[in-house]
Amino acid sequence: MRRNFTYILTVLALATCLFSCQKNKITNQNKTDIVGRWNPVQQRDRAYTTAGTLVLDSTYATIHDSGYSYQVFNTNGTSYIITAATGDTTSRFGYAISASQLTLYVNGDKGDKSQPVYLIIESINSANMTLRNSFLAYPGSGTGLDPSTIYNFISDISYTKQ
Repeated sequence: MRRNFTYILTVLALATCLFSCQKNKITNQNKTDIVGRWNPVQQRDRAYTTAGTLVLDSTYATIHDSGYSYQVFNTNGTSYIITAATGDTTSRFGYAISASQLTLYVNGDKGDKSQPVYLIIESINSANMTLRNSFLAYPGSGTGLDPSTIYNFISDISYTKQ
């Protein structure tokens, strides 16, 4: 009897975790929330060793300094970035949303799926959005990290809708 009770508690605990972890799951309504012009307002970058030790944690209040000004998502599955200084469109993407994953297709055509970029939509509503990019790479210069070591980089960018 005690064994069955332990099993039932374990199943209930797992079920509770699974359902509570879906709070940021993207619904059809949220898919329409991404449409529009998004202004990046904050970026947080972290680097971890492959053993999981945090070695870099930086937050920037705004990322306009890089020349990146707005990201626009259209209803037809296309997206582009407008530069701050010139107003020119610098990059075009196709995009698709499935659950909490945002897939950007480089070269602006939704049919070009040769180099997809996978982002996680951490949160989204009609006014705010946070996207997460996670990847393994060697660090760039100026980071203070060992350039011969591969790190797990995580970047969260927060946006407000204009």
